[in-house]
Amino acid sequence: MTISTSPPYDSRQVANHLITIADQQNRPMSIMRLLKLAYMSHGWNLAVMDEPLVNDYVQAWRYGPVIPSIYYAFRPHGVYGLKPINIVKEETIDDGTNDILESVFGLYKDLSDGQLSQLTHIEGGPWHRVYRPGELGIVIPNELIQKHFKDKLDRSEAENTYS
Repeated sequence: MTISTSPPYDSRQVANHLITIADQQNRPMSIMRLLKLAYMSHGWNLAVMDEPLVNDYVQAWRYGPVIPSIYYAFRPHGVYGLKPINIVKEETIDDGTNDILESVFGLYKDLSDGQLSQLTHIEGGPWHRVYRPGELGIVIPNELIQKHFKDKLDRSEAENTYS
């Protein structure tokens, strides 16, 4: 039985959904791409819907923002060519959330993994503001992520661009 809910979702469910979108468009999914797209989806959901997408926290790791539960669930399956994994409670992603995930995927699908990483490392961005080399477990507050993506949304609407 699947349960239809609204955010926040189990982050692994969101990751599975992003992988499914990539598969439908014949686009490969790497662990780096998955981590960046999940983070960006969470940020855009905070900005647009004013609520978190996932029920997990985002941490500032050496190579950018990471939702640890996604990393630890998917990384054992390889670095490239990721496929959805089985999780205990499978939820149906609601239509509004699906629209956000598809929009985020469409917005960033032509960028390389490195370019996605650069976007998450932007000076003054959430990761940049909290990351401290060698320090582990630094949580990036949702309020900081939300402000960053709301600012992006405001600039995007003014410039008609969303990258």
